[in-house]
Amino acid sequence: MNAKTMSADELFAEANRELIRIIKDGRYPDMLKKMPPIKEYSIENQILINLQKQNVSKVRCLEEWNNLNRRVNKGEKGIKIILKQSGPDGMPRYRTGYVFDLSQTTGNNKEVFTAQDAYVHAFEELTDAVKAQSTKYKILEMEPSAIYDAVIDIEKKEIKINETLPRKKYVEVLVTQITIAKSLDINGEQKAEDTNITNIKKLEIDSAVEMILSHIGIDYAMNQKFMKQFVELSDSEIMKFKTNINNAMRLANTMIYGIDRFISKNEMRNVKEKVEADMKEQIEKENMK
Repeated sequence: MNAKTMSADELFAEANRELIRIIKDGRYPDMLKKMPPIKEYSIENQILINLQKQNVSKVRCLEEWNNLNRRVNKGEKGIKIILKQSGPDGMPRYRTGYVFDLSQTTGNNKEVFTAQDAYVHAFEELTDAVKAQSTKYKILEMEPSAIYDAVIDIEKKEIKINETLPRKKYVEVLVTQITIAKSLDINGEQKAEDTNITNIKKLEIDSAVEMILSHIGIDYAMNQKFMKQFVELSDSEIMKFKTNINNAMRLANTMIYGIDRFISKNEMRNVKEKVEADMKEQIEKENMK
């Protein structure tokens, strides 16, 4: 794609064509995995960013990088996106602009402790951060069950989870159950489009879970039943499906921002100590070889 010469309208059209290709080629889960680092951008801009640059981490405009005491490296090419603004009549107008990835800049290298760091080095603190996102449902321990990993009681506003689950599975189940609970609370506020996808709300939840777990650093296998339906969708139905992707994005971003705020607010002092202890232990083991 030669984005350099494309107008805002042309970029919109290319983003929509690429979304259709992504859905029909079975690359939808891969698209969701790439969303968390650039979650503040629209679907169209996320697609355009990933078309122009691989493995983006954090994307900002030139002024924002300057305010963060980072400078865009000389010779770097900007990533062209669509910018929305209000016209004189109050109607939206679109123009193009440029952003740059963190890898294209140098400067302030302040370390930020991430959810992925917490998953590796501070599992209990991470689960506390996830549980904190369940503001209306109490998280309780459930007796080990051969049938269920977790149960939601809507009337009592409780989520019961089998805490003997393996580490990765436990986080998957915890994130899934809280996402379902949040979805139940906001269902009435979300828009919906009439498509031929069955269990569309379950797909929205599964999509949100994929994004959240990707942010934490966990590979998640989406329900393949949904993937099989995608190949039968018409182009117009895929365009309608963008509304559902937006619903999933809002659901996921609420959780992701909350988890990151919890980690940042608590500064994870004890987590940092654990990381330092882990690194010290690893160095000592290497020295003993």
